[in-house]
Amino acid sequence: MGVGGIGTVFTRGVLINVAGLKGQHTLPMGYEITPDDLQQALQRQNTRIERADAVIINTGWGHLWGTENAQYVRGCPGIGITAAEWIIRQEPVLIGSDNWPVEVAPNPDRNANLPVHQIALAVHGVHLLENMKLDELAEQRVYEFCFIMQPLKIAGATGSTVAPSAVF
Repeated sequence: MGVGGIGTVFTRGVLINVAGLKGQHTLPMGYEITPDDLQQALQRQNTRIERADAVIINTGWGHLWGTENAQYVRGCPGIGITAAEWIIRQEPVLIGSDNWPVEVAPNPDRNANLPVHQIALAVHGVHLLENMKLDELAEQRVYEFCFIMQPLKIAGATGSTVAPSAVF
């Protein structure tokens, strides 16, 4: 798990279980999560996003980590541009997921290279947190929690390994 250019985070975390909404253990590779998916999952969970939340998205892709690594890195489900823009309008401190880029990969637009990274980080200053272990939270239906994360203090770094915690 890594994040760039952010200090200690202590805030409310919200897990959006899109895989659970779809009744799937793991969303299919290349599935683009939409704003409707996010809103339906939040409604199903009786949860909402508030300003300065850590918004965490469960795709189920993390189940492949360490067991099917070639499949894990080949591509993944994740948020698309419209979903990222919808989340960013809620003013989160960060967006995280259990996949390696947070966003859908490969992007359906073959001319776009990690557009959610560009929109979130460069345009809006919303940090991304990748490769999260979310299976336990999803299985226990923990959708709101205290989110704590502290990156390594490295001068001049653009990213850091982190060990985020959900306290509930």
